[in-house]
Amino acid sequence: MANNKIKPDALFKQLIAIASKFVESHDVLTKELVDRNKGVYALRNTEHPIIMDDKPQFYLMQVKNSNGLFIHISVTLKPPYDRASLEQNHEFEGVSIQFLQGTKKLFCRAEWDVKKEKEKLEHPQPHWHWGYAEEKDSERFVAPNTAPFIDEGTGTQELPSVDFKELHYAMSAKWITEDTIVEDFTPQHLFEWIKRCIGSVVDQYNYQVNKASFVTSRWW
Repeated sequence: MANNKIKPDALFKQLIAIASKFVESHDVLTKELVDRNKGVYALRNTEHPIIMDDKPQFYLMQVKNSNGLFIHISVTLKPPYDRASLEQNHEFEGVSIQFLQGTKKLFCRAEWDVKKEKEKLEHPQPHWHWGYAEEKDSERFVAPNTAPFIDEGTGTQELPSVDFKELHYAMSAKWITEDTIVEDFTPQHLFEWIKRCIGSVVDQYNYQVNKASFVTSRWW
């Protein structure tokens, strides 16, 4: 397992600096411990936080120069002992960046999870989650009648139930140079990834919304 020790105070200082580049904010961004049992922190506006409908403490930050784009950033940390100071090393377990059109429509999230997963599928790290369209209850497909599992009378088969938002799509796997789907974790790699990840989604969103007057976030 990679060395994932990090000082939370330094981590949040960097995260707030990165997020502040992209979000519309008339007050300072801050962090909040939203799940003490799991060690989950979220970034939010200090004075006028935006909360996703029906989800207490799911804080949203509006992206500036974008029509209706919001992000939610959360970090999971494991302290060395109960109520340890944020100036001490914690284990960095993961970060989640969720992108929404408006305050309800979640369309993708980017994650980097460094927790050790025993007896589970090794997911690509970091990765995307896509596929938030509503699933149809009675979707079917037509297949050749020679397929052994197809109903001989109709030639159709019910599609299996798949939770597409739980699929992990690699974004930085070492497929060419190494036989691995897990990127090496370092704080510097993390910060560069977060910065370029947010910037890429913001630029793609803005380009689709307003191609005629698109301006890259790198110019902000």
